[in-house]
Amino acid sequence: MTSAWEGSGGVEEQKPAQDKRRKRLVVCVDDFGLDGAINDSVFALAAQARISATSCLVDAPYWRADARRLVNECGQRLDIGLHLNLSEAFPHAPAGHRWAALVVKAYARALDRTALQAEIERQFDVFQQAAGRAPDFVDGHRHVHQLPMVREALLDVLQRRGSRVWVRCTLPPKKAVAQPGKDRFKAAVIAALGGRRLKRLARERGLAQNRRMLGVYGFSGTEAAHQARLSAWLAAAGDGDLLMCHTALPGQVAPADPMAAARQLEHRLLAGDAFGRLLEAHNVQIEPLSVQISGRLGCNLI
Repeated sequence: MTSAWEGSGGVEEQKPAQDKRRKRLVVCVDDFGLDGAINDSVFALAAQARISATSCLVDAPYWRADARRLVNECGQRLDIGLHLNLSEAFPHAPAGHRWAALVVKAYARALDRTALQAEIERQFDVFQQAAGRAPDFVDGHRHVHQLPMVREALLDVLQRRGSRVWVRCTLPPKKAVAQPGKDRFKAAVIAALGGRRLKRLARERGLAQNRRMLGVYGFSGTEAAHQARLSAWLAAAGDGDLLMCHTALPGQVAPADPMAAARQLEHRLLAGDAFGRLLEAHNVQIEPLSVQISGRLGCNLI
């Protein structure tokens, strides 16, 4: 991707002074491939320039059907990543672990390292076969990429493949977020499951990360409550942060999905005029992290 921040005497000099001070935020929709309504939401929000990344479940039922379309239509606007999955069961995919059991085994250092690396390699291969290109970044379904053993195996695979992807950081923003205590607690728990250690390891390997992660909540509540969350997250965001989202096109998502209502609500709000006003009010610019990296601004490169 070519950054508007690159070069001298070009686009950068023509930008208003206010734009130079804008906070650049990655807005990422997780779970692409899980449902057609999720995929359609990504396409719609990308067309509106309301998101700048999506992470993909490569064994999910709707990944292969839309992978090439995603790259062809959105590859210049979005960072497209691998949503590493070690806990969600899918047909025709190797059996994984239940999430709680995976966490216990990871902290007990009881996972099979060889099998773990092979599974990570397989998912990278499946991504590349369907998309026709390597991912721009990697994160984890339920944040498994940062667990003990998993993070080391992942970074070893990236090194062996010569991959320079960026890796999601799950640490919460340094600035306090005005949101319910249960949401702050959940964000702290996610970060505690390996966020700081992964950050150190990524720095040692010279891999970029988003600075901090926003968007953690309990996937419940009213539209007004989530609108307030969005405003609080944007207020707390810093340059190079990431807002994690889970969206689906309203009226189409499979009712069996326990997050169906939350996904549809998130889509409506991200697509709405009010979100555009919030971006302006908080001086936020949605931008892929790969663009920020290429401009050498606002990312953790080492």
